[in-house]
Amino acid sequence: MAKRPWMKIGFFLPALVALLLAVAVSCGGADDPATTAPAETAAPAETATPEPTATAAPTPEPEVAATPEPAPEGPYGHLRVAFKEMGSYKGHPCTTASPTKQHTTMAAFESLLRKDANSEYVGILVEDWSVAEDSVTWTFNLKQGVQFHGGVGELTAEDVEFSAQQMYCEGYLNGLGWYISYLFPEDGMTVVDDYTLETNTGTPKWDMPVWISGPGINGMWIVNKAQTEELVASVGIDEASPRLAGTGPWEYVDSQTGEFWRFKAVEDHYRQTPYFAELTFLEVPTAAAQIANFQVGRIDTFVTTPESVSLLAQTEGTEFMTQKGVGESALRLYGQYYLEPAAGEEPLPSYRPDDLPWVSSNTDLNSEEWERARKVREALSIAIDREKIIEDLFYGEAVALSMWGWGNVQHRQPDHWTWEYDVERAKQLLAEAGYADGFDITIATAIAGASAEEEACQAIADMWQDIGVNATYLSVPYSALRAQFGENSYDGATCQSATVYDEPMGAYSYMWEPAYGWSGGVEYPGLNERQYAAGAIVDPDERFQATLDIGEWVWDNTLDIGLYVQNNIYPLGPAVDSWEEHLSTSDSRSISAFEFAPHRQ
Repeated sequence: MAKRPWMKIGFFLPALVALLLAVAVSCGGADDPATTAPAETAAPAETATPEPTATAAPTPEPEVAATPEPAPEGPYGHLRVAFKEMGSYKGHPCTTASPTKQHTTMAAFESLLRKDANSEYVGILVEDWSVAEDSVTWTFNLKQGVQFHGGVGELTAEDVEFSAQQMYCEGYLNGLGWYISYLFPEDGMTVVDDYTLETNTGTPKWDMPVWISGPGINGMWIVNKAQTEELVASVGIDEASPRLAGTGPWEYVDSQTGEFWRFKAVEDHYRQTPYFAELTFLEVPTAAAQIANFQVGRIDTFVTTPESVSLLAQTEGTEFMTQKGVGESALRLYGQYYLEPAAGEEPLPSYRPDDLPWVSSNTDLNSEEWERARKVREALSIAIDREKIIEDLFYGEAVALSMWGWGNVQHRQPDHWTWEYDVERAKQLLAEAGYADGFDITIATAIAGASAEEEACQAIADMWQDIGVNATYLSVPYSALRAQFGENSYDGATCQSATVYDEPMGAYSYMWEPAYGWSGGVEYPGLNERQYAAGAIVDPDERFQATLDIGEWVWDNTLDIGLYVQNNIYPLGPAVDSWEEHLSTSDSRSISAFEFAPHRQ
């Protein structure tokens, strides 16, 4: 395979960063409101201290040991974090969608639980929780004395009940409503007292902790019932959403869509008072702009690519923090919607088997049509050189992945679940399927902020050219693709990063679920029923065996294509020290737990 421009991108990244860095310096340096990136990356305006007029250097005075200044009492300083995409700041559980909800729960809002750095579930807003012997009655005992921001009031069980109901209100956009509706059904919740809530799930739900753990894409978050109802009634849900109070260690101050969100520390926070007085999230869409802003001191940390570590290490005062196995990326092939439409309904818009070679016109697994489409899917997978992507883009900070959901338990999967890179075999499969001359396909990165996700997806597009497949690459914010997924209108391929689950059923519980409001591109008769049955098994070993059986069927039919599981590396500027032991793994594709970020001593 010919060397491609995405390979060894370290050859051109320093030059691009140097150019952006020059722009930053010419604009006034680290203290100037202007940034190295376009307007959408700008930090909140700050009053710059004028530089003194240059003069001749005075005669040096004898050195005198300086007396260290005592650290201020309470939070001080400003922590600035860059993300690729954040969206408009919102907080209402019904209308706050991805990627906004991931970021609001990093600061102002909290979930009931979180997964700590050891992947253990621990309480945030709850003191403890339990499930009865019937495996359907859950009891949550809230922490007492938890206060909402701005003197709104104390957290109670009614707030949790209300927030759960709002997660599945009519037209919900949060992506979690379907789950929360069966975990906290309206007629199944009981407010026992101010600090105790019971919920009856009807059938066993092993995954309760998964969907109430934050921060991140999964965790239900809590708002104040009285304030929310009053604001929605007076100004409407859209105006109310950014004004809602949370219980997190950071209180919302202001924001500018596409530029920044600003928070202030909550002093004497019940769980952890932040070390920094201010926290700003900056939207900086490109890796080069993030690096350049970091080098001139405009941002303090972000998720970087492994290949940039040596470049960033040259910036004085830079240290690094790492999270292992934080996210898994898979290739999704859309349009495989094999469920029969309901009476009077048309097939889903992206089900076009005559136009999409990877989609079968026949659901019979033994049919010629099914096998032709399956061969195309296999060809696309084995044409991907995962090890080269891992070596050249992740510098070894990743491992190959068989299928989505299996990143944490690949040691327990069958040995034959391995994608062997084989261009000639891929060409042969395409010829057997009737596509010896290839075909056209669109492939897009569903940007989630994961390390090197765009570069890796572009690499796949280039690799497909080697087997005659003409791939048009797009880099698209996840928020823009999400609507197409929900409408089942997207008909290309995507590279998408997800959190690593404790077990594959965490992913299987939504991957093929039409009611979820997100689509992984595949729906097949009976697949959901198998998932429901496996998910209802309480014993973890029995549930894993049922999951393994589903996985074998999915593998045999090439209905899921894993790419890799990557580590995250976070450069730290000279103002902040590592808090690796506090990082959350609830959704560890991005950095978290900023309240634990300490000042560099």
